Formats: sequence, C-alpha cells, structure tokens
Amino acid sequence: MRNTWILIKNYFNCFLHNIFSKKNEKFKYGSAVLFLLLFGGIFIFMFTSLAINTTTEAIKFGEPIIALYLNASMSLLFVILMTITKSTTSTKSNDDELLLSLPVTKTNIVSAKVFYDYLFDFVIVLITLLPSYVVYLYLVPDASFLMLLRGFIVIITLPMLSSAFGYFIGLFFSFLSRHFKHYSIIQSIITIVILVLFLGSYYGIAFISTSDSMNGANMIMNLEPVKWIVNFVNKSDLLSLLYMIFP
Repeated sequence: MRNTWILIKNYFNCFLHNIFSKKNEKFKYGSAVLFLLLFGGIFIFMFTSLAINTTTEAIKFGEPIIALYLNASMSLLFVILMTITKSTTSTKSNDDELLLSLPVTKTNIVSAKVFYDYLFDFVIVLITLLPSYVVYLYLVPDASFLMLLRGFIVIITLPMLSSAFGYFIGLFFSFLSRHFKHYSIIQSIITIVILVLFLGSYYGIAFISTSDSMNGANMIMNLEPVKWIVNFVNKSDLLSLLYMIFP
C-alpha cells in the first residue's frame, strides 16, 4: 500500500512538473499549485454563473428540473473532453520500463494509475457539477438537502464511468499508434475534430441555458447518461446510479 501511495505522489509531481518545469523546485511547485487554484477558481465561478442563469431561466419557464439536465450535460461535456484528451496522450515506453524496473509490483503500478486517474476526474466533476446543485438548492423552493447529498454521491461515482470510457478510448488510440505509421497526424486531426465538437456543444448548451424558450432542452433531456444523473439526484433512482458505476 505504501508503494501505491508513493507512485500516486510521483504521478502528481510529474503533473506539476509538466505545468512548470523550472529548476527551482519550490518555485516550480508553488507556481503550479497557484496556477491550479486560480484555474479552479475561474472554472468554479464560470459554472456557478452558468448554473444561476440556467436555473433562473428554467424557473421562469416553469420547469426548474430542466436546469438539472442542462447543468449535468455541461459537466459531462467537460468530463468527456478531459477523458479523451488524457486517453489520447500516449505514455512514453521508457517511463513504463522505469516503473517496472523499480521494486514495486504491477498491482501497485496499476492501482496507483487507476486511483490517480480517478482523483483527476473527481476534481473535474466536483468543479463542474457541485455548483449547479448548490445553486439549485438555493433558488428552487421545492429542492431538499437530500438532493444535494445525492448530487455528491453522483460526483463520487461519475468518475468511474469516465475511467471506463477512458480505458476504451486509450485502447483504441493504442491500436492506431501501433498499426499506422503517421499516427501523430491522425491524432492531431482527431484532436481538432474533438475541440470543434466540444466548442459547438458548449455554445449550444450555453445558448439553450440562457434562452427564454429553452429550445433544444428536450434533446438533451433524452440523452441516457444525463438522464441517469438527473433521475438519481431528483428521484433517488438506484438503477441509474448502478448504470454510472457499472456502465
């Protein structure tokens, strides 16, 4: 267990090193942590503002629950983007060989990687989804504190769905990298397509969220992963929760 935690710490240190690769260790880690806090604060403010606008418009429309669907879809959009981005970044073979040469078992390596990926996804889900539940609880009179608790359960379990999705994507891109000579070009094209789709989806959801008529909300409300989230948060549907844990 100790080796697993050491590996998790190492993954985190490598992540900070990729943000700021300065020679001064204290400056490097201090700058990286400050950057992450600032970046997280901006996202929290952005998603809180979006949740306020979405919930306010949904209340005016007479269907506050629409806000839960729209906010859940926006959170899923960011989770999918980060999952795909993380999964398409290939691990250097020499890094894997270095880990295998250390006095740690393969179980320690896999466990550390899985838990690190879970924590990474958990932070994203927490930042993007929690503000919407807090705002909904504050603005909607019929909302109960139990809804907020169920929302936090969703935040804990949703990264499991993201991790499962990420492993399949990782296997697909690993297959491409082994069988195509110009994999880097293919990867760049796919990345551009993903970014275009992300921007289009983001502005589409943002437009629906601030629209008086809520046009297009029905399409989002029929998306299965979004329905799983809202059904559990709003109706305590345990089957929807199981879908998120065991996709």
